[in-house]
Amino acid sequence: MFNLLTERDYTAFEERYLQTAPEEIDPRMLPVIQEFNKIPGVISIWSCSGHTSEERGEKAPRYQFPSIIFGATKDAEQMFKRFEKWCQTLSVEQWKRLKPKLNCSMLLSTPITSSIELSNPIYPCWGLSIRGDFGKDKTGQETMDQFMMLVKYLQG
Repeated sequence: MFNLLTERDYTAFEERYLQTAPEEIDPRMLPVIQEFNKIPGVISIWSCSGHTSEERGEKAPRYQFPSIIFGATKDAEQMFKRFEKWCQTLSVEQWKRLKPKLNCSMLLSTPITSSIELSNPIYPCWGLSIRGDFGKDKTGQETMDQFMMLVKYLQG
């Protein structure tokens, strides 16, 4: 596998997550992140559920991609295989509606993580997202329920 965190950096992100107060995490994403971080070998670095028009104070884009940026170690291999299997379970219509993505080979620099000490100022990470229809799902809750179903599947 490639694009993996060092054990030291994984531990630093894990400590950062454990020290983060729940109110500092996007409230819609909190349950999803709590479940996601139970998957062996992955740790969330950043997340966003998207924004409703009410939250933005202006019209929000109808289609948004709630996402989790995360780091992974070699222990995450099964999660990646489960993502592939989950995608194969989707009908064409489900796939068109959700447009699931697992992006790799992303590199981020330390400003997003300035409170932790990493072994390298540029670290590898991944992105997991699904599409949410915030025109139809006015609160974003249906989208978060779909994201949670995906995370539960990834847990095995």
